Amino acid sequence: MSKLLDFCSNFDKKDFSAGQDMIAIGEHSKIVYILISGSVDVMVNDTFITNLSEPGTVVGEISALLEIPRTASVKAKEACRAFVISDISNLFDTSIDASLEITRLEFDRLFKAANNLILLKEEFLEAASHAGLDLTKIPQMADYMAQWEKIQESSAGKFPFVTEKAIGEDREITLNPGDTLLKEGDNVEKFYALKSGTVTHSRQDGAFSFDVSQPGTVLNVGYALVNCEAMTTVKAKDSVIIKEIDDVRNLFRTERSAGYEILKQIAEKIVMLTRTFVDMKGKLFGIAESISGEHKEGMKKLTDLLVQREKDLRATLSKAD
Repeated sequence: MSKLLDFCSNFDKKDFSAGQDMIAIGEHSKIVYILISGSVDVMVNDTFITNLSEPGTVVGEISALLEIPRTASVKAKEACRAFVISDISNLFDTSIDASLEITRLEFDRLFKAANNLILLKEEFLEAASHAGLDLTKIPQMADYMAQWEKIQESSAGKFPFVTEKAIGEDREITLNPGDTLLKEGDNVEKFYALKSGTVTHSRQDGAFSFDVSQPGTVLNVGYALVNCEAMTTVKAKDSVIIKEIDDVRNLFRTERSAGYEILKQIAEKIVMLTRTFVDMKGKLFGIAESISGEHKEGMKKLTDLLVQREKDLRATLSKAD
């Protein structure tokens, strides 16, 4: 059960009977629900997406945070009860503990979704090898795999950022060119944000390497929140100044607008990754349909892999912790 329920005692509760709508697709609302008991089905038009039943599951937060129409309908599958957050934009003012826990849960989803995308290229190559499929002999697949490389680079390690004003006058660290701030696999509780200079994110497996120079970029807020291993090594490319905060939760308590902005940007990245995955799945199916002969059976194994990974992604995004 999610710890989030421990922080929701001051919120109103609402009961839903079996078959009752909790959220209607297309509506505009800042309301967010936190499931206490029962289960709900998520539907897009008449297509079933997933079932949510774990106590502490947050429902409707993405559209509420991004102020976009609801992208799915949510209906009670059985009698259920939920806490009601009437306006998520005020959450950091009304309950900092609930705000932090929702941010932690959302980043955990983002981290797992991004990690799945990072590893998918390698899974593709392994699946193709097992299927006896030579991707170099399929012209469309060269462009397709090149797109995955770009996706890996754009999705990994680029976490939300706060402004210099929100970071405040905390301890500064000066790095010389080549110095390491974070190492892939490290568990780091401290919070680092870039003040000046350029840092390079890279992975040991050589999957990608890219530079970050935007002042205010948060380099490890997610790791500090969910205590997960760093996906990348971060090194100074030139002379760099880093802002350090011992506990990211203190930033959320003192600079609540920064905390809310981080939560919004996490939601944006979840939407971006999900749309990217759906787009890449559609492109692969298009390639598979255009192929005949000796490659057709092998391509089916690749499309089957993406179908399974889509199910895994849905499961990841629906978990409460």
